[in-house]
Amino acid sequence: SVSSSATAESIETTYKRDGVLVIDEILSAEVIYELREWCLESTIWHDMKKTYMGSYLVDGFSHPLLFNVARSMQKKFTFLRGLEMVQLWAYNYEPRSPSGISLHADSAKVNINIWITPDSANLDPFSGGLVVYTRRPFGNETFTQSQDPEFGRSFLAGHRHLNFTVPHKQNRAVIFDSELWHETDDLWFKPGHENRRINLTFLFGRSGLSDDSIRAKHHR
Repeated sequence: SVSSSATAESIETTYKRDGVLVIDEILSAEVIYELREWCLESTIWHDMKKTYMGSYLVDGFSHPLLFNVARSMQKKFTFLRGLEMVQLWAYNYEPRSPSGISLHADSAKVNINIWITPDSANLDPFSGGLVVYTRRPFGNETFTQSQDPEFGRSFLAGHRHLNFTVPHKQNRAVIFDSELWHETDDLWFKPGHENRRINLTFLFGRSGLSDDSIRAKHHR
């Protein structure tokens, strides 16, 4: 984990070494509050799944603060410079969902995932976050394969890798190479609308899995 006061050099070194970076207190308390209130009160959630709801840039997930955050990240992190933000979304989970987004890889250069739900809502402080595996699909995989959990598990079983399991924490950012296999960790949150686990995701830069992958995200 890298604190928000870490030097630009140490952040760059950690990201280049691991492909995964964790930074706490990434946003101001005021920004977290504003975005959380907006997510809880707005009617932008149109992608309905069994245990969660999704909202995307084309659905109205476009609060001005989100674009300010994206621009500030591009200024702060050298590995984002020159990369455009290609997608923006949020997922809003049932409080006691046995699982979230299953194993997959995304077609982008960098993924920034930020949790905005208070820590008091999480009944297991050691889980509820994200698992990132230090392997990516080879270049000949299709986007459909990169979204297939069974294919992903078979792929990982045949290739040496490490995994980073990052527990949920409000105002924590997990920044990683988007093509690395990753999945939501087990979730166990308090009941109640205000306790729903909400994550914000920013994707920067396009990678080689598929030109259609950013658009296809809506079907996952």
